[in-house]
Amino acid sequence: MAWPGAEVDKLIASCDAGTPAGQRDRAILLFLARLGLRAGDVMSLRLPEIDWADATFKVSGKGRRELRLPLPQDVGDAVLTYLQSGRPKVAFKYVFVTVRPPWRPLTSNSTVSGIVGRASQRAGVDAPTHGSHSAVAQAGQVQTARRAHRAADAAEGRAPGSTRAVHESLSYTDFVLALLQAETAARRTRSIDRGLKRANLGTVEGLDGFDFARRPQLDPRIVKELFNLLFIQERRNVICVGKPGLGKTRIGKALVHTACMAGYSALCVVTADMLMELHAAQADRTYKRVFRKYVKPELLFLDEFAYEPFDTEATCHLFRIVSARHKTGSIIIAANCGFTAWKKLFPSEERAVATVDRLVDQATILRFTGLTDRGPREITGAPLDE
Repeated sequence: MAWPGAEVDKLIASCDAGTPAGQRDRAILLFLARLGLRAGDVMSLRLPEIDWADATFKVSGKGRRELRLPLPQDVGDAVLTYLQSGRPKVAFKYVFVTVRPPWRPLTSNSTVSGIVGRASQRAGVDAPTHGSHSAVAQAGQVQTARRAHRAADAAEGRAPGSTRAVHESLSYTDFVLALLQAETAARRTRSIDRGLKRANLGTVEGLDGFDFARRPQLDPRIVKELFNLLFIQERRNVICVGKPGLGKTRIGKALVHTACMAGYSALCVVTADMLMELHAAQADRTYKRVFRKYVKPELLFLDEFAYEPFDTEATCHLFRIVSARHKTGSIIIAANCGFTAWKKLFPSEERAVATVDRLVDQATILRFTGLTDRGPREITGAPLDE
């Protein structure tokens, strides 16, 4: 029989976080209560099986099936505290060991039952006569199931509570696996949403509906191949050149959007705005932070590249960004003129070569020609005499 959640919380709170034993016992109780693990799962947990970067850990389910489960924040914090302050410096790979020498891994369910029993005495909670650790785990299973219902319903867009019927037909191991999948999907959705927000995309039209017939010299096969995002893996650039209104920004933003949906970090910026921000950062001593902002993303989209010439200082900023990202991160450029006019953008031909040489190295160059997509919806009135 499962303990009520409030009583389980009392057990956890009774552990003295200032002692090695209390730190260990608190971490064990949290594993039982938050995730519904069996005593054997907790005792057999090894250090290499915890992925701190991904906030997950691995356990062996029934039938020796390995599962990777999410590591809740409070459980992870408790384990870290124990590892840093309470666990003796021994070579065992097992996370939990005895608190007195000779130190050794925990090997008996009765050890975990004893931890639960002592905690119940401190908290003034009546413990079951047998299987006290199972009672805590069952309480954890109830809480986990409730979280699973909410996570699965949210991930699938279902009405709250509609997952419960599915749970009743699954074993607990299978249901925890379903929970992991639902939480992973929800976590990925949140990550993608954050990436799209950071990318500063604005309005995205996408490739659907793009009229390649109006760009007779632009090979649609090459453009569509870019949406496989291999150029990001190869850290190559994409350079779109052509007059205004031909779809360069549309293609660039569509590529950035696709990259964000695939989990890549990206950032869109008007070239002049980036250079102005780097200039201002020199005055308030935030240059390194702003510089990293434009170097760190896996994909950087510089729009309106040839809108206005670069002065000497702007040329230096641009060269530093391009040089830092050369063969380490991809750049998409949308330029309003062809390469022959680029030398007029820079103070000297030498400075132009230093930057452009790195931009075009192994790049895919898309030349946009044809009629502009922009124009008035309607015109009324007599022509003006000009």
